[in-house]
Amino acid sequence: MTAKILLADDEEGIRKVLSIYLKDAGYEVITAEDGQKAALLTDTTSPDIVLTDIRMPGKDGLSLLKHIKTHRPDTEVIMITGHGDYKL
Repeated sequence: MTAKILLADDEEGIRKVLSIYLKDAGYEVITAEDGQKAALLTDTTSPDIVLTDIRMPGKDGLSLLKHIKTHRPDTEVIMITGHGDYKL
């Protein structure tokens, strides 16, 4: 069985590169350009893992994390950022 990864990032280039890499590694990859779409896809596609940027317009990665852990607590979430510092 192939693991399904939902990749959420507002930067198209990052989505493309990571998607290609993950597909080459054998994963099924679904992409979302923002947190709102990622939340909807989490609810409708049941990914095994969500890989999300922290900083996105609208629903950011932390809001997405809260949504996922409320609605699908067994889904693993990996948070990434291109910024050197991030204050919680």
